[in-house]
Amino acid sequence: MRTSDNTIEREINRIRLEIYEETKNMTPEQRVQHTRKSTDETIKKYGFKLVGAPNDVDKKNSNQERFDPAS
Repeated sequence: MRTSDNTIEREINRIRLEIYEETKNMTPEQRVQHTRKSTDETIKKYGFKLVGAPNDVDKKNSNQERFDPAS
């Protein structure tokens, strides 16, 4: 079983390194744009449905300032 774990860990590390190499020289805004594009592609590829937060979570956090990358 350990061999399988090592294989999975190596694959995860390879993917993480690949993502790092793609994004290491990007500005924060570019990284956000890259992440959103990658997420959209994954959602379309696997047919996921993106849904918002439940109402109770929204109400709980309504008094907190929200992050807006456009500002």
